Amino acid sequence: MSRSIRIPIAAAIFFSLSLTLGSCEKDAQIYLPKGETKMVVNAGITADSLLKIFIGKTTPLFNNTSTKYIDNATPFLYVDGEIVTLNNIGKGYYVSTEKAQMGSFYDVELFEEGFPTVSASTYVPNYPTLGNISARKATYEGDAVIQVTAEIIDTADTEDYYILEVREKGSYSSYSNIGITTKDFDCENSLDGVYEAQLLFQDRNFNGNTKSIIFSFLDNGYSSGANNATLEVVLKRCTEEFWEYKRTYYLYMQTVDIPVVQPVQVFTNVTNGVGIFGGYTSVTKSISIK
Repeated sequence: MSRSIRIPIAAAIFFSLSLTLGSCEKDAQIYLPKGETKMVVNAGITADSLLKIFIGKTTPLFNNTSTKYIDNATPFLYVDGEIVTLNNIGKGYYVSTEKAQMGSFYDVELFEEGFPTVSASTYVPNYPTLGNISARKATYEGDAVIQVTAEIIDTADTEDYYILEVREKGSYSSYSNIGITTKDFDCENSLDGVYEAQLLFQDRNFNGNTKSIIFSFLDNGYSSGANNATLEVVLKRCTEEFWEYKRTYYLYMQTVDIPVVQPVQVFTNVTNGVGIFGGYTSVTKSISIK
């Protein structure tokens, strides 16, 4: 028998993933069997960066915390079948000594007393191709916005999964995502007029072609140069599993407070556990507002 209680398990798992990615909520209804505890594995593996894995475990219902990190785990990581070293850096994070490579395959296994063997697999896809970008001042539902047109140049004969972002470069090379919205039919997670940190696309309707996407974000002084910010469009090509995790998480957060909607189960590719073990590559281009 399942029970429902307001606990932030999904949000906490997503937060640990955001830290794992080095980037870039509210409490949510989660349906789990009473007392069930699962291992959590989160990693977003990207080319030319050290691989960083978060390892923890969910806590039983009625506990004040949602995800407890594990600092004494012994994960086994394999790159193209060869075992590699992971260093424990604390608070549940384990980091590789070598950078991830595009086209390589990654497998992780975790043995923890009292739990079945936890495992997951992924790879790092090829880099996406971001075409022309243009930006102009506009008005959307009474708000001053920047309207951007960006091109995804898609690869033929493969199923591709994309995440589109706009980020603002801050001091000390730090970045923060800006909320963006679109009316594009192919976008999987944006509601018209709702600003999200990311827009998700797959190429089923534009496979092998160039896809032009029009999206907007609030001006907030960008067009006048008042905030002296540097803006970039980021295009990520993801593994299907990584993209599906993101899609179902956004759907979960959009419907969690609607009583008549069946709760959405956030996707996981972790066998005998929860979380996501996925790969992606990304390219960026600066935005010049005309």
